[in-house]
Amino acid sequence: MNSGSNTIAVFNIHPDGSLNPVSGSPFPSGGSDPVSVGLKGNTLVVVNKDQDPAQAATATGAILPNYTTFNVSPGGQLTPVPDSTVSVAVGSSPSQALIASRDNVAFGADFLGGLLQSFSLDPSGALDQNLPQALPTSIFTGLTGGRLPLGMRTHPFLRILYLDITPVSKVAVYTYDPQGHLTFVRAVADAGAAPCWAIVNHAGTYLYVTNTGDNSIEVYSLADPLNPTEVQHFVMDSNNGGAVFSTVIDHSDEWIYVSSEQSGATASVSANAFHTLKIGADGTLSEPFAPTVLPVTSTPPVRVQGITVF
Repeated sequence: MNSGSNTIAVFNIHPDGSLNPVSGSPFPSGGSDPVSVGLKGNTLVVVNKDQDPAQAATATGAILPNYTTFNVSPGGQLTPVPDSTVSVAVGSSPSQALIASRDNVAFGADFLGGLLQSFSLDPSGALDQNLPQALPTSIFTGLTGGRLPLGMRTHPFLRILYLDITPVSKVAVYTYDPQGHLTFVRAVADAGAAPCWAIVNHAGTYLYVTNTGDNSIEVYSLADPLNPTEVQHFVMDSNNGGAVFSTVIDHSDEWIYVSSEQSGATASVSANAFHTLKIGADGTLSEPFAPTVLPVTSTPPVRVQGITVF
């Protein structure tokens, strides 16, 4: 995603790992400030956050944040799906396009709007929006934090969605049906601060939640997938003021890779780094290597985000 230019870049991957842009790349994102994509077959779901202060449309509300889809050709070109754009409220800050592991379903979280979005994907790739869903009041009893849903992940083979609720340090558990309708089950505590993103291992036995507020990862056992149980609060190497952000797990379920970013103007630029975490047989984490500092030299704060693995 190129948030500043409202485009999506697409690349061919060569056998040696090198990249070159496909013909026509980058492609218009269908909105302002694209921040997340999800791929289901030949359908690409894009979230346009519309929260870039450098763009005039963001300040005036002339363009609404949205969820939209594209057909992906065999050559990688993107074509907007007709009538596929679902706009949401000004300032609602949609932040993730999550493709469910089961069925033709996608989820979104309107971070500042406090709503969960769910969609089914029709055969053409268009989004069929379900009724947006507010977070249950019971999650916030006795707490003063806002209702800010952010990171989401589905169980690899069960119709279960895990959702981070950032200001109150909880993880909500939902089930969903084949059309994406959500049913709240419970919320569990996170010993860390400001959970932002989540991953589940491919075996469906452990959930890992990234806590940006205290630079940690919370490890949960999914022996009961509807009732995650904490087994470790793993505090990362601070790496000169770094705050953990994006997380990805490799296909062997043996390694987790985490990007960290500068947590503020006083943090060193070397806080922008990749961490390599080893997963033990019991699901717990260790960090056997020093973080790999990224070659970022700009004036702070710089926030390197986004990571994936083949």
